Amino acid sequence: MKKKLTMIAALALAVCIGIGGTLAYLTDKTDSIVNTFTIGNVDISLNETTGTLTDGKRVHTLVPGTDIDKDPKVTVTSGSADCYLFVKVDKQTDVDTYLDITMDSAWTALGDSYPGVYYYNTTIAQGTALSVFANDKVGVKATVNAIAPNAQIDVTITAYAIQTDGITQGSYSSVYEAAWNAGAAGTSAGGWATNA
Repeated sequence: MKKKLTMIAALALAVCIGIGGTLAYLTDKTDSIVNTFTIGNVDISLNETTGTLTDGKRVHTLVPGTDIDKDPKVTVTSGSADCYLFVKVDKQTDVDTYLDITMDSAWTALGDSYPGVYYYNTTIAQGTALSVFANDKVGVKATVNAIAPNAQIDVTITAYAIQTDGITQGSYSSVYEAAWNAGAAGTSAGGWATNA
């Protein structure tokens, strides 16, 4: 009897193993989603068409009491990431004695701690050339007569941009001040990156 029970148990076990081996399980699998991450890009340009290009400088002839065409324009390239836009106008110390330079109304001075730095205070349309100076002109004062003949007055304009994402006001007086300082300290070299 014991032998019979052992055989029945062995047979039952063999049947269970056979049935288990032929069972079909309910399964499912999703399609894969590939995540590709690319580095964003802030891309701007600064161009000017007025004046005579000499040795990499735009040269203008000054006539007392007149306005001269001066049209530096900053463009945020189409496809660029959203950005805060700045220009820095570096003037030789005596420039204001001889020239009347007025910024376009869309530019606001960043503040006394940032001489010559202006931020663009309205929405930036990508691909649009943004004037730096009001009416694309600079006034020449009558005092320009006091300059020695062939003397030069230099005004240097540089444009800067930094992404808007991730910039917060923090302890600064404005988000623009925070953005300017982030750009100034943002590269491994300790200053603004340049687009070449």
